[in-house]
Amino acid sequence: MAAYVSLDPVEGAAFVAGYLEHPNEDLILEAAAALGESRDPAAFEALRRRMEHTLDPRLRKALLLAIGATRQEAAIEYLLSLLPAANTATASAALEALGPACFREEIRARVEAVVQSAGSARLEEMWKKVRRS
Repeated sequence: MAAYVSLDPVEGAAFVAGYLEHPNEDLILEAAAALGESRDPAAFEALRRRMEHTLDPRLRKALLLAIGATRQEAAIEYLLSLLPAANTATASAALEALGPACFREEIRARVEAVVQSAGSARLEEMWKKVRRS
């Protein structure tokens, strides 16, 4: 699926996004990974929409990692927005998804600011764990 996205970022991403609703979880995971490689804003939006109606923790984590992989500003904002109110599994996955972007000082500072303002010892501990890895 990644080949479709790389050959035609707009049409390929739209085609692959259709697989996010497939009944086969393996195809959903493959589509999410391919869309994560895309820099097309529509790819992020498709991942976000799928994330918002997914309850399965494994699938949610895969979608969040794919969202983080897009490295789009909207994706970073979305992941940051999940941190304060999210359950532990979602917050942990969102922090993990943000991890690769934290080599940039401004992203790391934004994550730290959100974690600190949340006032959650659990969230702070998860952030420390992500930073060590």
